Amino acid sequence: MLADICDLDELKTGLRREGMYSATFTWTIKLAIALTMILSGYMLNWAGYDATREAAQAEGVVDRLRLLYMTVPMATASLGLICVALYPLTEARSAAIREELDARKAGA
Repeated sequence: MLADICDLDELKTGLRREGMYSATFTWTIKLAIALTMILSGYMLNWAGYDATREAAQAEGVVDRLRLLYMTVPMATASLGLICVALYPLTEARSAAIREELDARKAGA
């Protein structure tokens, strides 16, 4: 998908900017990892987990943890699926863009 976006950008601007798109992609991945670490700590607090009690947690803590660690990933995965469903470049459109870029380079 990243290569297709770079091709579309080149078609519109005439510039190859893979580095910019790759840097943005990598930054987004790092942000997601950081947010996951932060959110997992808050999820432990929301569930009522008490680190001082070790294995003897209050009743319901494990059930709340299971619920949180199931619903949050499902929600974010659903958001990702929506983003993929709304992705405007189809395989046919990507092939047409590639052909147009190849024709442009052959004519230059």
